[in-house]
Amino acid sequence: MIMTSKETFRLKLFGGFKLLDEQGTSIDPGPRKVKAMLAWLALNPDIKHPREKVAALFWADSEIEVARHSLRQALGSLRKVMPEESSPLQATKDWILLDSRRIEVDVQRFNDALAEGEFKASETISEIYQGELLEGCNPRADLFEDWLSDHRNHYRERATNAMCQRLSCLIDRRSFEAAIPHAMKLINIDPLRESAYRGLIMAHMGLGNNALALRWYRKCERILLDELGVMPCLETRALHAQILEATERNNQDSQQQDEALNRKRALNLISRDKQRVLYMAGSAIDAIEDKLGGQSF
Repeated sequence: MIMTSKETFRLKLFGGFKLLDEQGTSIDPGPRKVKAMLAWLALNPDIKHPREKVAALFWADSEIEVARHSLRQALGSLRKVMPEESSPLQATKDWILLDSRRIEVDVQRFNDALAEGEFKASETISEIYQGELLEGCNPRADLFEDWLSDHRNHYRERATNAMCQRLSCLIDRRSFEAAIPHAMKLINIDPLRESAYRGLIMAHMGLGNNALALRWYRKCERILLDELGVMPCLETRALHAQILEATERNNQDSQQQDEALNRKRALNLISRDKQRVLYMAGSAIDAIEDKLGGQSF
């Protein structure tokens, strides 16, 4: 989503909740339900939502009048931090609406990137997706939490798919140093994503870090066995075999280098002994030629 001059607020929902004003200053709109309501409106913008619908979503366990009163208080909290002249929030006695032209939302940027195709937008998506949608948010509203769970799963799956494509692209380009933090982020999001471990292992192998590659294979194997009761797939086990072969070759090369170094040192010792003998012989010959007598070799 391209920012316009009208946008005065930014809202980040991946990895938690963060509301920023035009100067980039963080704003706290209040209790968790207020934050959750703003997030829900941001994910359903430019729609006139009936007040009864919003009240039922967040205060389903309350009497109608109590729910309406709670909704008015929540709107009041938002108006305190988003003054009416610049606020994206619009409300009447019948409906509530969030104007997307006045607020930039990271989820909308994510959706816009997805519209370009996951492969094309994979780098952008990896940058935007900093964790689960509204991570740590628990407003204790059953209907909202059901809605949130579905959306979390949706965005997590779309993000990890795009990030896996990005990781594969980095490995193909042999951009191993860039691939390592990307793979680590993917593993943190989805610890059971075997392809992320495979990419991390390949990156370490590409940099010659076979010991680290072996360590990550073993961690992958342990997690899959503990959590799913399965071994890594054939492709991942083939990488394990390559690591062992490379380690064996390195050990042999190291042994051969040690032997060659020892031979060189021995030759150097022999050479120094020869130089000493030649020096002594030369000194003896010089003494004889100078008729000093008593010199022998």
